[in-house]
Amino acid sequence: MKKLPLLVLAGIMAIPAFAADTPAKPASPAVMAATEAKLTGPFVLKDGAISQPATTGLGDGGRAVFTIQVATAGEYFVIGTVNAPDENSNSFFLNIDAEPQETMIWDLENTSGFEERTSNWRGNGDSESNGEFVPKSFKLTAGEHKLIVGGREPAALKSVAIRPANRTRLRRPSDRLAGAGQSHGRQHRERRIPSVASVISCEVDGWLDHMLGGFAAPREKQANHETHEIHERADLTGGNGGNGERERQTTDH
Repeated sequence: MKKLPLLVLAGIMAIPAFAADTPAKPASPAVMAATEAKLTGPFVLKDGAISQPATTGLGDGGRAVFTIQVATAGEYFVIGTVNAPDENSNSFFLNIDAEPQETMIWDLENTSGFEERTSNWRGNGDSESNGEFVPKSFKLTAGEHKLIVGGREPAALKSVAIRPANRTRLRRPSDRLAGAGQSHGRQHRERRIPSVASVISCEVDGWLDHMLGGFAAPREKQANHETHEIHERADLTGGNGGNGERERQTTDH
């Protein structure tokens, strides 16, 4: 058996030791379930979701703290899977690494069951559609952070996640109406604009008519010319009797 050179052997043995000395980056969890939060009443966990039974102020509402790990520093949105059935059950307080303040209201567009909603702060506005920070991103360093959700209304929270702001497709309250308007506009445009197939069909028919007309014109002209010649021959050969009579008169003289 061939012997490996000592330098190569030493390099191979050093690889595992180097890998063991390199600390792994903390991974950002895709989703953190409500069961992973540390709760304070009146928040309760029921059927896998956090909620409180009544509307409260900032000081006497529930508190849920999620410990999150960020792999790469950057701007992040909080994405919550929430149930906000009506206008009286569609908000929380929200902040990261500090207690929420009165203006840090996370207004939620009403949902039909549990749906995803992106973080926002009402600030000096009066609702999500007229909030001051819509959406609201958080500048986070790599490492551990505390995501704090405060109770305000009887909305329910099933899970939270953080997602890079530059890779998150936003959904704002006006999107639904805008989408409906665009669809209505498309229907009107479709009525006014003929289909591609019909345009092509018309173009082909026009081209064929032009080409066939170009071939038919000489044929028609030739046919007319031939008909004219036939009539002339008939006149010259006595078709009407006039020329024959003149020939006989010339012969008699």
